[in-house]
Amino acid sequence: SGSDASRKQTLSGAVLKATNYYSDFTLLELSENPPEAYAPYFAGWNASNDFVPSQGTCIHHPEGNVKCIAVDNNAPVSYPYYLQWDNKSKSGPNTHWQVTYDVGQDESGSSGSPLFDQNKRVIGQLHGGDENYSFFGKFSLSWDYSSAASAQLKNWLDPDNSNTLQLDGNDFNS
Repeated sequence: SGSDASRKQTLSGAVLKATNYYSDFTLLELSENPPEAYAPYFAGWNASNDFVPSQGTCIHHPEGNVKCIAVDNNAPVSYPYYLQWDNKSKSGPNTHWQVTYDVGQDESGSSGSPLFDQNKRVIGQLHGGDENYSFFGKFSLSWDYSSAASAQLKNWLDPDNSNTLQLDGNDFNS
């Protein structure tokens, strides 16, 4: 609710690499590297189907506003039912993490925001929800749900087919 963040560190421009409505993800490649002075951190990710997180944190920029953080101190739940979205499309059982925040909340305009696990790796992207629950498409589903390169993450994040399913984040300046 504050206005304590600077809006001076901005970048503009990206290239669309992949997108898929089923788990609601879009992967963009920045058109330019962030300057060192921005102290960027490149998030890691976890695409393992077998991983069960013990907590979840969402970092988001609602409607393009300054960064907000919402925390679920409990394990996100693999939602066991179909989800029907406002546009009448459906997502199948166990395709999304269900999160109930202990601190903060996500807000309108935050779709696509990452859900981080306790290891600071992305495990999902915000697809929707209401005042009680938030639903994040599973990163593991987005990994290779589609065989088309333009609709999956694996082609872009593991182009050498190394079968890497987890990658730690990277502090650009370290």
